[in-house]
Amino acid sequence: FKVIIFVSVVGVALFAVYMYFYYGRENIDININQTIENETVPSSTLLYRNIDRNFSIWYPSDLSIKEHDEGDTTYTIVFADKNNEKSFQIFFTPYIDTSITRSRILKDVKSGKFSDPIEIVVGNNIHALTFVSEGEFGKLREVWFIHDNYLFEITTYDTLDSWLADIMTTWKFFQINPAGRR
Repeated sequence: FKVIIFVSVVGVALFAVYMYFYYGRENIDININQTIENETVPSSTLLYRNIDRNFSIWYPSDLSIKEHDEGDTTYTIVFADKNNEKSFQIFFTPYIDTSITRSRILKDVKSGKFSDPIEIVVGNNIHALTFVSEGEFGKLREVWFIHDNYLFEITTYDTLDSWLADIMTTWKFFQINPAGRR
C-alpha cells in the first residue's frame, strides 16, 4: 500500500513539473508579445529579443546579427550592414558593482582615452553613461548601463552617434512571468 501511495505522489509531482514548464513557456511568449503590442514600430526595422537578459530592441532591417558567447555568461552581439559601414555592438557581462567606475572604463577602453561622459536616459527609463572613447578603431560612441547585475556596453563609431541614439530609444527590458508566479 505504501508503494502505491509513493508512486502516486511521484506521478503527481512529475505531472505538476511538466505542466509548469509546458504552460510556463507558453506564458513567456505571451508576456513578451504583450510588452510589444502597445509599441509604435519604427519603419524599416526588425525586433531583436534577448530572452537570457530580458531585453528587446528595434534595429534597422538592413543589418544582420551575429552573437558571440564569450563564456561565463558574457556575450557580444554585433549588428552590421553587409558593407560594414553601419554597425553597433552590444556587450554584456556579469557586474557586481552598483555604479560604473573609472577603473571599469579603463579596463575595457584599453587606450585609456575617453571624454565627454554624460548621464542620459534611454529606452524605457534606463539611466546610462555615454562617452566617446579613442582606440585602434578610432573614435567610438559608447553607452553603458547596469541592469540586473550585468554591465551593458553598446558601441558604434562616433560618426553614427545620432543613428545609435534613435536605435537606443527603442531599448526595453521586459519581465518574464512563468505561469503561477507573480
